[in-house]
Amino acid sequence: MVSFTNQGLKEFPQNIQNNIEKLDLSHNNFTGIPKIIGSMTNLRSLILSYNQIESLPDIFSNLPKLEVLDCSSNNLRELPESLGALKNLKQLKLFGNNLTGSLSILSNLPSLERLDLGNCNINEVDINFTNLTKISYLSLRKNKLSSLPESIEKLRNLKILAIGENIFNELPLRIEYMHSIERIHMENNPMFLKSSSNSRCYSLNIE
Repeated sequence: MVSFTNQGLKEFPQNIQNNIEKLDLSHNNFTGIPKIIGSMTNLRSLILSYNQIESLPDIFSNLPKLEVLDCSSNNLRELPESLGALKNLKQLKLFGNNLTGSLSILSNLPSLERLDLGNCNINEVDINFTNLTKISYLSLRKNKLSSLPESIEKLRNLKILAIGENIFNELPLRIEYMHSIERIHMENNPMFLKSSSNSRCYSLNIE
């Protein structure tokens, strides 16, 4: 692990070896990330959280080994197209951005296990979850959502779904039949549970 966390940096550190596997640049003052990171082809973990990053360069097709990408608490509005090239990515954290652009590029991440899109000012999830069957944790909390895409029922390994602090009026019916789900966080929604009396949904751990 090469770490430059919490050093007040505004410019990318010099003389970082290209063969590193883990890089932590969190808790600094970066507004952007240089394309030179795209030459670090052995990277497995890239932590960029708690900066002021406004956009990500289109470099991810050069990082085929990347498994963890944390861009939480920045100023991102859109996601680069090359993000969809990360076929080995297991964890993607985007909590605390302002993602007003399309999220559809995330449909192309077949190894994804944990996806955090909380507090991103999202009013529509245009992700096709059909090929994201490894996801076990999905957070969409603190957004402006009133519905979920039909393809969410394809998440056959989903265990935890966090949709609290949105504007749901009811729990999407498809979730009732997703037998892998163990816990649903849905606090602070104008929600009522629309379900038949014998529905499995009543046995879920709903918070």
